[in-house]
Amino acid sequence: MVGQTDRNVIGQEGTGRPSPRDSGAASLEYAGVLFVVVLLVGGVIGQATPVGGAIKSKICQALGVNCGAVDPAQAAADRAKKLKVNCTRSVRADDLGFSVAYKYLRVDRKDADTVTEYGNGTTSVVLTQGGGVGVGNDFVLGSKGFASIDAKATVNGDIGFVYNFPQEYGGSTAAGDFLDARRNGWQKAVQTVSPGVQTIEEVGTHALDAVGNWWSDSVVPFFGGDKPSAAELAQREIDQRKHTADAQQISVSLQGTTGLNLGGGAKKKSADGKSKETNSGGLGIRTGVGVDIRGTSIIALDQGQPDSATSSFTGSAKIDADASLLIGVPDTTDPLSGAKQSPSIPPFLSLKGGAGGTGSYTVFFDDKGNPTRLVLIGEGRLGGGGEFHTPKGLSLPGGSSGKIGETDLTTHQWQYILDLDTSTPEGRANRAVFDENFSVGKVSSGNTTGGVVVPNLSGNQGDLVARWGMLYSRLDSDAFVVTAEYDDVKDSGGGGLKIAGTGVDGGFNSSTRTLRQAKGYDNRNGGVEVPLVNCR
Repeated sequence: MVGQTDRNVIGQEGTGRPSPRDSGAASLEYAGVLFVVVLLVGGVIGQATPVGGAIKSKICQALGVNCGAVDPAQAAADRAKKLKVNCTRSVRADDLGFSVAYKYLRVDRKDADTVTEYGNGTTSVVLTQGGGVGVGNDFVLGSKGFASIDAKATVNGDIGFVYNFPQEYGGSTAAGDFLDARRNGWQKAVQTVSPGVQTIEEVGTHALDAVGNWWSDSVVPFFGGDKPSAAELAQREIDQRKHTADAQQISVSLQGTTGLNLGGGAKKKSADGKSKETNSGGLGIRTGVGVDIRGTSIIALDQGQPDSATSSFTGSAKIDADASLLIGVPDTTDPLSGAKQSPSIPPFLSLKGGAGGTGSYTVFFDDKGNPTRLVLIGEGRLGGGGEFHTPKGLSLPGGSSGKIGETDLTTHQWQYILDLDTSTPEGRANRAVFDENFSVGKVSSGNTTGGVVVPNLSGNQGDLVARWGMLYSRLDSDAFVVTAEYDDVKDSGGGGLKIAGTGVDGGFNSSTRTLRQAKGYDNRNGGVEVPLVNCR
């Protein structure tokens, strides 16, 4: 300690042992020095800047004295910066795909692009190509087909690339230009029917950049031309980083949906007893449930650049439920004779109410594959909308069908951020609980390492309860909590041709999420509310 060292030095000035008188004088001197230091720290440094508060805390800690309580609000704000709390301001996601069905079997193809704008000015673009295989069909209930069930389940996988555009690279404007160049209308169509084109294009982009660099750096100077200047090289680096990936994304998911149809709109067997028709009637009811269980690994391709990504793994479980009132046109009869004047038109309009929830965990890694943060996220969604269906026989021939609709949802989100920094006592305690509850496997790509993280479900029920209780305790005492509210708008449409369970259908989905408000709370510092500078 500082005090102990000072006393030893003072004692060595005499006979080698401090006399009581010398000891008393040293104590008075030391007390005087401490008094002056405390006055200086408390009166000058502590009043200067927020950084001064941190310096004050460190000096007082080193001296072993109490210079006054630490401001919880300032400590919480400093922690928010250290944890890189960064709200998602908006997300726009579009996917386009098709499926081929033969009786109970189906093969799916889907490409998607997602544009996310963060509060710090960075915009991220993720382009993926994927597909899946599964089973699904319609099942008629009852001889007259008053009710029917449609169900499907698929196993899906996709591979994608992440492109980050910080403010110094142009932010959302540069991201929009990149997306227009990489995935315009005809490119989407080509990539949807040609899996792997996106990866080939990314590899080709790197190859063209390498050839261009070799030409300007070696060939042109060899024939007497000028080498690129330092400024030109720096700009070339930025331009090339704008159109090359910063991370690779791999995702595997299990998806399932099921729906119960009653009344009008339910399937019924046709005269041949095999093919299915839409039940007539003016009204119908549909209830549906969808489940998506997914694991997504992001592996950063480099480090230390303004647009560098952070390796992470996300595991999520999502469930959505909806209920719809199906509206058609009932048949009309002559009021006098009772003869049918016009047949009914099966439901072509649905009014929908929906709710859903998502639970997920994300673990972030450093470049050596060590976990640095655990983020637990919960979402609740509630809203409604409508959908237009082309009824059989109204305008499309045979077994063809089509639909288009929109759903508006309000989403409430809760994030619990736990740092796993083992250089602090709190971080070490968090990491110990994390290691008890999760198993980590490392995944490398180039010079960086990410990971795959799965919950530890070993042991009996008592073991699980004990481990998750420890995690809950750490969240309650040390998590940084962010609550947010979003407006979600989802559009969808599609159509297809299917006869006796065999055919092709395609569709698109588009969603937009916009931040309405967000607040931060730091459990480590008493749950004090923190202004989130990147969430306004």
